[in-house]
Amino acid sequence: MSNAVNALVGLLKWPMALVMLVLLAPALLTLGRVGWQMLASPSPWWPLWAGTAVFALLWALWLRKTKTTNLLYTLEHELTHALFAVLTFNRVTDLNARRGTGHMAYEGRGNWLVSLAPYFFPTFCLPPLLALQFAVAAVQSWLLAMLGFALAMHVHATWHETHSHQPDLLRHGRLASWCILPGAMTAALVLVLAAVPGQSTRVWQTFSHTLDQTRRFVAHELAPTGLWAKDKIVRLAR
Repeated sequence: MSNAVNALVGLLKWPMALVMLVLLAPALLTLGRVGWQMLASPSPWWPLWAGTAVFALLWALWLRKTKTTNLLYTLEHELTHALFAVLTFNRVTDLNARRGTGHMAYEGRGNWLVSLAPYFFPTFCLPPLLALQFAVAAVQSWLLAMLGFALAMHVHATWHETHSHQPDLLRHGRLASWCILPGAMTAALVLVLAAVPGQSTRVWQTFSHTLDQTRRFVAHELAPTGLWAKDKIVRLAR
């Protein structure tokens, strides 16, 4: 089973790279517009901003001076590898995380999704997001703050871990990795915000509107070329 799934994921690598390249601009615009909406109407979002601010403050005052941060980053990184290994039917045989170093081993040939997942998927955001779906109003603010903290930590960790010499990115091809990751990172952030209870409609409407605007813009930019080509064909036919 795992070999078949790994082969299928392997076949999807370049189609996914193309999809992520196409979606990158709409996803970035959506993220910017949702961020602006969050600032313009801060009431539902202030706990998330507070959690983000707490991470930034702790980082400035303490986390950047301690090895605990490296342990948390490594733990999320290796857990994400393991999560996507299991999701693609590869049996995990070993997992450990230490300060600044970690290791995850599994049976099977693996696939690019297992290698790249830690650089776009915010695993530590899953517990607060899942809890938010069932939480009573009294604790939702606390869970949203936890989500903001986890999201800020993931973005910061990804910033430091993603570089051209990263073995995970080289394993399945540097070009494919850099085609996939920017769109996947941005899409993951949009999905996290869309998963917050009460916000999914707003986020998806913003994305849909942005995607339509992008399509219209591209069609408008290509139209002169298309008309020119059509006119040229007519003149040649004469």
